[in-house]
Amino acid sequence: MRSTVGYVHGVLRRGAPEITLEAFHAGMGESWREAERLRAIDHREVGAPERFTYLFRCLALDPEACPAGLLAEMIETHRRELAKAAEFPAHHRRLLEELRSRYRLGVVSNFDYTPTALSILCEAGVAELFETIVVSDAVGWRKPAPRIFHETLERMRLDPREALFVGDRADIDVAGAHRVGMEAAWLNPAGEALPPGITSLRMSCGILPTCARSWPGQGNAPTHRMARAMHPNGER
Repeated sequence: MRSTVGYVHGVLRRGAPEITLEAFHAGMGESWREAERLRAIDHREVGAPERFTYLFRCLALDPEACPAGLLAEMIETHRRELAKAAEFPAHHRRLLEELRSRYRLGVVSNFDYTPTALSILCEAGVAELFETIVVSDAVGWRKPAPRIFHETLERMRLDPREALFVGDRADIDVAGAHRVGMEAAWLNPAGEALPPGITSLRMSCGILPTCARSWPGQGNAPTHRMARAMHPNGER
């Protein structure tokens, strides 16, 4: 996948020309690892501003001493280039339009910067197909934490038993949905075995269209609503 490092470094150089690309690349990696370490503790989200502030510390820079707006411009550049790298197959829109005619759809996404997730959906022309879009950056908690699932259900005024969650990660999507009482469908193209602790599954399939043909309500009035997990390239 295309990296955002060169673009973001170009912005930083205007305020800190002494920081080399190599040093910046290393700092970006260190800030990501630290964010992942913190997320693994309790699934709290580490938002882009917090992560980039830590990046400045890795580079021995004081954000307060840098030109005004530099940090915000770096985050925006990272968002723009990350969104460009996301891939959204054209046939997925047709499938979502078909599903939207039979189900209420929502997105639940782990993303450390809400504008990135929204821009990916808008650029793909599918944002309007979803009744609600819930991003971990805005909620403060990442899948599989119950809070982000509960937030989605509350917004859609659904009982967990009325929803089917679709995702490609058994450890965060399936496990998280089960934790709050939702059924789950696992997009599992590699045919992997369920991880320990997950004993039941509504369905497992290789690609989204195959799952969709098997969902309840096919040809009849829908009996389930669906909350769909979004995983654009570059974030989870």
